Amino acid sequence: MTEAFTTVSRFTLLILVTIYMFDSFGALKNEIRPRKKAHLFHRMNVTQILFCINANLVLFLNSQKVIYLILLLAEIIYTQILQLIYKIFFPNCERILVNHMGMLLTIGFIIQSRLAVTTAIRQFIIAVACLVLTAFVPAIIRKVDDFSRFELIYAILSIGSLLLVLVAGSWEEGAKLALSFGAIRIQPSELVKITFVLFVASGMQEARNSENEKKIMLIVTGIALLHILILVASRDLGTAAILFVIYLVLYYCYSGRIRVLLLGGAGIGLFLLLANKIFSHVHARIVAWLDPLSVVDTSGYQVSQGLFAMGTGGWFGSGLFQGMPNKIPVVTKDFIFAAIGEEFGGLFAIILIFIYLACFILMMNTAVRVREEYPRLISAGLAVCYGFQLFLSIGGVVKFIPSTGVTMQFISYGGSSLLSTMLMFSIIQGITIRDQKQGEEDYLDEYDGEKV
Repeated sequence: MTEAFTTVSRFTLLILVTIYMFDSFGALKNEIRPRKKAHLFHRMNVTQILFCINANLVLFLNSQKVIYLILLLAEIIYTQILQLIYKIFFPNCERILVNHMGMLLTIGFIIQSRLAVTTAIRQFIIAVACLVLTAFVPAIIRKVDDFSRFELIYAILSIGSLLLVLVAGSWEEGAKLALSFGAIRIQPSELVKITFVLFVASGMQEARNSENEKKIMLIVTGIALLHILILVASRDLGTAAILFVIYLVLYYCYSGRIRVLLLGGAGIGLFLLLANKIFSHVHARIVAWLDPLSVVDTSGYQVSQGLFAMGTGGWFGSGLFQGMPNKIPVVTKDFIFAAIGEEFGGLFAIILIFIYLACFILMMNTAVRVREEYPRLISAGLAVCYGFQLFLSIGGVVKFIPSTGVTMQFISYGGSSLLSTMLMFSIIQGITIRDQKQGEEDYLDEYDGEKV
């Protein structure tokens, strides 16, 4: 019975996530009727619940542990509360983005439960705390008139946090990444990604409205470079690359000069060559990327095990509890995508990428749609941060690029990463709601003017 249900679930889970993915892209169409769109939102929510029930029942039947049934109930309640918060308090929010957040969290809870139930419980508690901390961020953004005036605060918070990690951080895999307080670990660089975006956008906003535009832009560029240099000194090259790409894209949005992107791309390539010579752990990762089997006993073991796992899973996966993802080092964080590929299958992994891609498209749509430059820059910066981090995470697992050790948003284990990503989504929602409100006010003002 258990074996049969597990085998069938390989296909039912794939069918459910496929239906969810097609509904999500269907809801993105501009010409869709409001009633049809509401129906798609409802069906996406139902599909997510059925997916959660199916997967957790497989976990329960294979383990005979009641904790999986408790987690099933808790996960459904959590995602429905998430939906209700935005439906009641923020009816003008981007509903598809809320659905995607719930679906990605559900997949994360399930794969973490499969790998280590204690880790899943901790992740769920962290997710509850993150929801409490971020739920009303859209309301704050809607009410505060001008966030650009906090430019200096953003810079001080970012640089201060990074310097603290550089001085007092703990070494992990050749880099200083986190601050440890007993059993609690905090990775400030995750939140610095957001404050960095806010700082750069604020600086560009100030430069645009100033007579000393070039001088202000030089200062902004210098402080942005200081962020990156501190991260390089801490050997957190993954985050350094993310901040560098964010700045390049924001500067392109600000100036319209495409040569900035070309020069920046060349700069990344040159820095990678230098890092290969300077940093031993970077050299080890590049060797593992080029030929992981040649160093399978050392630096290539993680990459090799990840590739073996995804190859074993094939297109349809081995099924939950039928694979051996725990043989992959740091599987709950850096290589969670390999575990998904092994037990859910390659097709499921591809559809998961499409769901992430839909989130990126929605975030970029916000950047294109908003009327004011400052929120446009923030939206573009957060979208690039989100998308490029996902590229680094998945690209390192599938050996498209050298492994950087960055997390896969919503799914990898880690409180700092989860809080950072939920904050990004909440900020995007706040910008969307604020822009709609301003559009309605502009329309009413125009209507009154014509009437008069």
